[in-house]
Amino acid sequence: VVNSSLTPQWNKWFELPVKFRKDGFIPPIDLKVYDYDTVANDLIGLLSVDWTEAYRNPLTWAINQKFKIENPDPEKYKSKNNFGEIYIQAYYAPPGEFDPNTKPEDIDLDKDEQKALANKVVGDLIVQVVHAKNIYAGEKGKTVNPLAVVNFPNGKTIETDVVKATANPIWKKRMDVAINMKKEV
Repeated sequence: VVNSSLTPQWNKWFELPVKFRKDGFIPPIDLKVYDYDTVANDLIGLLSVDWTEAYRNPLTWAINQKFKIENPDPEKYKSKNNFGEIYIQAYYAPPGEFDPNTKPEDIDLDKDEQKALANKVVGDLIVQVVHAKNIYAGEKGKTVNPLAVVNFPNGKTIETDVVKATANPIWKKRMDVAINMKKEV
């Protein structure tokens, strides 16, 4: 949720496994935009993105453009013709191919937006808590049930699972957090 903004910046990544028939139709990516509210979220726009170009050009940012947001309810919004636009980037990584996971260039930022971003840290912070060794258990002979808690700079907190009765836990917990914050001195 981006509060009180008509020009939100999400910078959110989604990674989804896909399956479809070799010669079959590729269903689109459907996206819905909501106005967040504590009582009920109102649907304020939708669109479908044909990602065939990404499929035909794997491991390239074949989708890197703005899309017009469509009217979600023609009866409710009879007099409204413009629902804005949303900028989407996507690429396809087939199984068995090396995925370089490169970041695409944002080709839609004007100079003022680029200047504002220069004073911010925006992107995904990925932390993986793998394992620990010889965690202190307190008194001799006492067992420990360790978990790790990561406090991210944007205020989000993520915990690993508890691994019972070991001083050498293996978590292999991947944590992906979208970061959008001012740079600090």
